[in-house]
Amino acid sequence: MTSSSRPAIVRTFMTHEMSDSDIVAVSTGREAEFKRIMGAISRSRAASPGTLQHVVLYGSRGFGKSFMMRRVEIALGQHDHGDGPVRFLLLPEEQHNLQKNPYALLTYITVLLKQQDSDAAFEEAKFQWPKPGEAARRWTEAAEKLEQALDHSLPNGQGLVVVAVENFDTLLATLFAEEEDEQRLREWLFRSGNRLMLLATATGTVDMDYDRPLFQAFETVRLTPWTTEDCITYFNRKRESEGKPPLDAPQEAKARAVAEFIGGTPRLAQLLGEVIETEDALSVSATMDALADRLAEYYRRRIEDLSPLVRGLLDALIRGGEPASQTELAQRVGADGQNQIARAMADLQRADIVRGRSALDSRETLYTVTDRVFAHYYRLRQGSRTARATPLASILDFLRSFYTRDEQRTHGLRYLMDGRVAQGALLSRLAMEGMEIGQNFFVDEFPHRLQAYLSAATVDFGDVGLLVKRLNEEPEQVLQECRQSSAGVEIDTAIRATIIAQSLYRLGHAEEAKQQIVKEIQVSNVDLTVYVILLLEYIPFRCSKRSHLKKNVELSMTLKEKELEQLPPLLRVHAYQALGWSLGYLGRHAEALEVFRSAVDLARQVGDRREEVVSLRLTASPLSKLGLYSEALQTYALVFGLARKITNLSQFLYAFIDCLLLAQRVPMPGISGLFAEAVLIARANPSLAVVAMHLDLHEVLIAALQAGELDAFDAVIAEHGDWLVNQRPPYVFREDGEHLAAIAAKDGRMAGWRAMASMLPRLAHLQALTPDPNRNRTWLRTLMTLFARACRDPGLLRDVAGLLTPDLSPEAEASAALLRDLARVDEADVPERVLSRMDPDRALVIRRLRGLPDPEPPRRQGAGRKTRR
Repeated sequence: MTSSSRPAIVRTFMTHEMSDSDIVAVSTGREAEFKRIMGAISRSRAASPGTLQHVVLYGSRGFGKSFMMRRVEIALGQHDHGDGPVRFLLLPEEQHNLQKNPYALLTYITVLLKQQDSDAAFEEAKFQWPKPGEAARRWTEAAEKLEQALDHSLPNGQGLVVVAVENFDTLLATLFAEEEDEQRLREWLFRSGNRLMLLATATGTVDMDYDRPLFQAFETVRLTPWTTEDCITYFNRKRESEGKPPLDAPQEAKARAVAEFIGGTPRLAQLLGEVIETEDALSVSATMDALADRLAEYYRRRIEDLSPLVRGLLDALIRGGEPASQTELAQRVGADGQNQIARAMADLQRADIVRGRSALDSRETLYTVTDRVFAHYYRLRQGSRTARATPLASILDFLRSFYTRDEQRTHGLRYLMDGRVAQGALLSRLAMEGMEIGQNFFVDEFPHRLQAYLSAATVDFGDVGLLVKRLNEEPEQVLQECRQSSAGVEIDTAIRATIIAQSLYRLGHAEEAKQQIVKEIQVSNVDLTVYVILLLEYIPFRCSKRSHLKKNVELSMTLKEKELEQLPPLLRVHAYQALGWSLGYLGRHAEALEVFRSAVDLARQVGDRREEVVSLRLTASPLSKLGLYSEALQTYALVFGLARKITNLSQFLYAFIDCLLLAQRVPMPGISGLFAEAVLIARANPSLAVVAMHLDLHEVLIAALQAGELDAFDAVIAEHGDWLVNQRPPYVFREDGEHLAAIAAKDGRMAGWRAMASMLPRLAHLQALTPDPNRNRTWLRTLMTLFARACRDPGLLRDVAGLLTPDLSPEAEASAALLRDLARVDEADVPERVLSRMDPDRALVIRRLRGLPDPEPPRRQGAGRKTRR
C-alpha cells in the first residue's frame, strides 16, 4: 500500500477508559436525557431508604449508552453530598462471569461496594457452579450480605448507591429467565428501605414486556440518533480538545457527509472523525475496511439481536440493492405481499437498522440501511466480489456526498493516470452524475475522423467499429491500453493520443483531453500527416472560449502553406474541411467555397458518401454569405436528398439547422416540410434528440413566414409543440426584429404589418406551451425593442402598436406606448421637443434606439455670475 492510499488510523477508545476531562470535553447533545436520569437519581436520593426510582436507558448499539453512564458518574462525583453520600458503581460492560446464578448479580455488587479500589474484586467475583435446590437460599444470603455492605458503606445507613448495569436485557435473559428468579428480582427492586438504585441500559432491539410488574420499577429513557448538527458539534468539540481550529467550510461539508453516512451513530462519529481530513479516496476506502474489521464483533451482535426472519429481510435488502420499497422486498423474498413482511420491517426500523424515506417520484417509502459502515461490513463479509475487487464501489454513496464534484474529478483523473483505472473511472463517473456529454462534434464525428487517421497508420489499431464501441462502453480500459502501448512511429503516437483524448473526454475530463492534443502538437515534428491528425482533434474544442476559437483558426490556416496533396485522400478531405471553416471564420468566403468544393470532389473520388454530405453542407454556408442564394438552396436540396439516400440522419438534422440562417432571409420552399421531417427524426432517435436543443423555433417560424408555409408550421406545432419547447424553450433575438423590419423595407408597409400580425400570436402560443420555469416573460419587449431599432416607418410603428393586445403579454401596453412615442419622434422636425415632454425612462430608451444625445443638464439659477463682494 502506497503512502497516498494508507488509511487514516482508526483509533478505538473504550468509553470506560476515557478520562473524565475527555468525556466532558466531547460531550454532545443528550441534555434532555441526561437531565431525566439525574432527576430520577435525585428522587431516589430523597426517598432513600425507601421505594426508589430505577431507570432503564434504551438505545441501539453504539448510540452512547456507556458514554451516558460515564457522564452520570462524573456528575455525581462533582456533586455536593451534604444531604448524604451518593456512590456510583459501574459494572463492566460485559458480565461474562454472571452465568446461571441469579444471586451472582447481588454478590458482584457487594464485592465492588466493599473493595471498589482493589483487584480483589476481580478474583472474588468469580463464577460459582450452580447447585440444585439452593437458588432461594443463596439469593437470600446474597441480599443480606449486600445490605450489610450498604450499612458499612453508607454512614448511619443514609445515602444512595447507584449501580450502572449495562446490557441489562442480556442479563435478564441469562440470569432471570425462570419465573421464580424473575419474581425474586421484582421483590428485591420494590423492597422497602431500599438504598440501591439500578441505572440499566438495554439495546433498542429488544422489547420489554411492560405488562409485567418487573418493569414498572423503571423509568424509561430512550437515546435517539444524533442529528447532523449534533455530529458537527461533536467534531468541533473534539478538535477543540485537541488544540485544532473549528471545521472550515469544506471540512464541515465533509463532516456532514460523514454524519449522513453513519446514520447518527455516535460511536461511528468518534471512529470516523479523522476521515474528514483525508484527501485520498482509496485511503478513505481502506479506513472503511479497517473500521469494518474493528467493528466486526459489534455488527455481528447487532445482527444476532435480530430474529431469523428479520435477518433474512436485511440480507435481501443489502444483497438486492438499496433503496427498496416494502413491495419490492416482499417480491425479492417470495412473500405474499408487503403485509407478510410488515412486522419484520417494523423490527428493523425499531432497531434503527433501516430507515425509510419518501420516494421523489411516487408515494412509496424506500428503505436503506441506516449505518452505511454496517452495509459496507455486510457486503465485505458476505462475499461481494464488487466490494472486494473495486474498493470504492461499496462506499459509493459516501463518496458521492463526501467529495465535491471537482474533488471527485481530480481524484478520478489522478487514479486514471496512475493506472488504477477501475477506481479512476468510478470517481470520474461519479463526478459526471446528472451530466451528459451530449451530441457534439468531438465525440460524434470521431469514428469518421478515426477512419481517416487509420489510413495513415503503420500499426494495426483493430476494427474501427469495435474500438469506438469500446470507447463508449469502457473508455478507462482503452485509455490504459493506449497509455501502455508505445509501438509505431510518430503518426501512430499521434493517433494513439487522439484515442486517449477521446477516452478522457468520455470520462468527463474535457480539459485534460484537450491538453493531450496540445501536448502532442507542441512536441511533434513537422510531419504534415501528424499535424493534420492533431489539428483535426483540436478544432472541436473551439466551442469552449473565443480565444480558443482564434487559436484554432491560426493553427488550421497554416494548412494553406502546406502541400496537402501528399496526405492520404480521406485525411485530405478532413483537412480541406478544417481549412475551409477557418477561411469562412476570417470572412474569406470565396476561398472557403473553393476549398469546400475540393473536399466534395475528393470525397466523391474516394466514394465516401458520408463525407460528401458533410462537405456539401459546409459548401452551402459560403454560397449564402456570397449572396449566391439560389445555388445555396440547390446545395441544401442535394444535402437533404443524399442524407436521406444514405440514411445519415444526423447530417440531415445539422443541415436543417444550418439552412435556417438562409431561409430567414430568402424564401426556401418546403422548409415547413423539412421541419416536420426533422422533428420526426429527432423524436424517433433518442440519441439524436439532443440536436433539437440547437433548434430555435423562432428561426423556423420566420423561415416558414418567408416561404408562406405558416399553416404547415402550425400543424407541426400542434402535434409536437410540447416536446419541442421542452427540448429548447423559445426565445427571440435581435435578428428576429431585423428580419421583420426587412420584410417591410423590401415589400412595403402592408407586408410588414401582415408579417408581424402572423408572428405575434404564434410566438405567444409557443410561450404558453413552455413549462412555467422556462417561460420567457420578456419576449414581447425584446422583439418590439429590436424591431423598433430597425424600423424607420412611423406609420408601420403605429400599425404594429395596434397589434399589441393584452392577450399576447402583460408587456403589451408598455411596448405599444414605446412604438407610438418612437413614431412621434421620427416624424418630428426637432425630436428634442417631443422627447422633453415624454416619460423620462421611455425617452432614454428612444435616445438609445436612435442614437440621439442625452439632454444637457439644466443650468442652476445664477450659475456663471460673479460673486458680489
